[in-house]
Amino acid sequence: MQETVLQRKVAKLIQVEVSTILHEESYLNNGKMLTISVVRVTKDLEMAKIYTSVFPDSDADLVIDSLNKNSWEVRKYLAAKIRHQVRKIPILHFYLDDTLQEAEKIEKILSELHIPPPSEEDEKE
Repeated sequence: MQETVLQRKVAKLIQVEVSTILHEESYLNNGKMLTISVVRVTKDLEMAKIYTSVFPDSDADLVIDSLNKNSWEVRKYLAAKIRHQVRKIPILHFYLDDTLQEAEKIEKILSELHIPPPSEEDEKE
């Protein structure tokens, strides 16, 4: 399904503001470095899925759990910042964005492959 213009605008607004909130209120993310990579908002604007990268990634699960437990507090800060720009403040759900780790795994697997050079017969065909 394709996102509407309103969904994209609200998602971008949430991405910017939640990033600022987590930077200012570092106790919410256990003092770890976070990057909000993607925000997806449902069509009814009731819920926002926030995909987050965590550094160092060894603590990622702990940080995501902490963010989900304190999502009400992040939502409260978000409401104070965007209440005049949106009708509804969505419920926030945080997810780990592990695309970078997956890309590194694939790159490692590909680099370990041993592919022999083509033979002369293969080149003629």
